[in-house]
Amino acid sequence: MNTSIVRYLKSNWKSFQVWFPLLIAILLLAVLGIILANTANLKIIYDPYVDPIVAIITAVTALIIGFSQSKKNWEESLPKRLTVHFMYNGKCQLSCYEAYLSGTADIRMWSQQIGSQMIGQGMLSFFPYIDSKPPQIEKSHEIHQGMQSEDIMLYQVTFYLRNNNFDKRHDIEDKYVIWLDNSTKNGSENLELLFEDKPVNPLTIDEVINQYHVMNSKPNTLNSTQQLNENK
Repeated sequence: MNTSIVRYLKSNWKSFQVWFPLLIAILLLAVLGIILANTANLKIIYDPYVDPIVAIITAVTALIIGFSQSKKNWEESLPKRLTVHFMYNGKCQLSCYEAYLSGTADIRMWSQQIGSQMIGQGMLSFFPYIDSKPPQIEKSHEIHQGMQSEDIMLYQVTFYLRNNNFDKRHDIEDKYVIWLDNSTKNGSENLELLFEDKPVNPLTIDEVINQYHVMNSKPNTLNSTQQLNENK
């Protein structure tokens, strides 16, 4: 199916769930009004027309409710992942992609813990507001051979730092730090990528993975603005 159509259906599904039952109710009231207005022909109208219409509407409504509940149960069963960005002075300072997330109640605390780990267990100072995007169903990004991507529920949040005075890691204060390969499936340590230039907008995970493969395939020809380290 065309991607734009799928995106449109997803974005309008909640609205459909609201107005469709309302439309059904209006139709039923209209049919009832017609019947009551001509009670002399009630049986003539009801048997061949109203009865099958009501049965069809009831069946369709039951199917929609069942599908909606099944979809909700499936979404709740998906593994949860968190992508978190830390901005400073209008540019991106830290990004961690698709980290394990145990539950939505942990997003704020877990994001702060991730940021703390990225700067060497130091304290982050940030403004008291967070940008968050609605959760999206996406395919996980696996960078190791043999690792299969899976459907995940991805949450994305952005914090805004008051300063970037990282007591434990002064070496990254002027760099863009990225953590990648944060899945718990392979048991490996996450990868850290350092970029000299801090972008205005965070890189997408596809851009990061492309950079990783470029670095990994040419380890001896990296320019001075790109480094790849394994986080210890």
